[in-house]
Amino acid sequence: MKTITRKFRLPLGLLFSSVFLISCLETKENEVAEVTIEQPAVEAASQKYADIVQESLNVMQDFNFDGLGTYFANDVQWYWPNGGMETRSIIKGKENVINFWKNWRETSGVESMQFYNSDFMPLKTNKSTDQYNVVGVVVLYYGDVTIYGKAGSTIVRQHIVFSFNDDDKIQKVFSYYDRTGIVQLLNVDLSSSN
Repeated sequence: MKTITRKFRLPLGLLFSSVFLISCLETKENEVAEVTIEQPAVEAASQKYADIVQESLNVMQDFNFDGLGTYFANDVQWYWPNGGMETRSIIKGKENVINFWKNWRETSGVESMQFYNSDFMPLKTNKSTDQYNVVGVVVLYYGDVTIYGKAGSTIVRQHIVFSFNDDDKIQKVFSYYDRTGIVQLLNVDLSSSN
């Protein structure tokens, strides 16, 4: 065994010395590849925007339309669920939206309404899409509204997109729902009353 150990002592010593010397040499810096991270089209936004939408719906169901106006930007646009993006009815301006709802309350025969089963999803959109020309904070709202009139009541499932400006005011409202129950109950088509 002594003979074998002596036989490999020199080559093993040279091998370990070589590895040690190589490891002590200056190493070349690894080149850092530049990686571009693309901003996502959509990301989460603050819960405060969902709270604003919920508060505005609470004010609306109380028929406090002047109070509803405190949540709107002066240039608010309310889009109705009739037609496509280019053809749907729109009410433009805070005063016009408030006056529309006041007139609807007075002329439609609605006695009360209640929003419930509400889900709110606050998002920040970083890129405009074909459907919405909106970049910034939006809240996707899904919920039910029961509208009570003299002739009875109707339940409507709604999807509404609320878009916010930089002052945290609602700037655009895109509403999507089946108007049939409302028209039958109140004999009024919301989107044609503007």
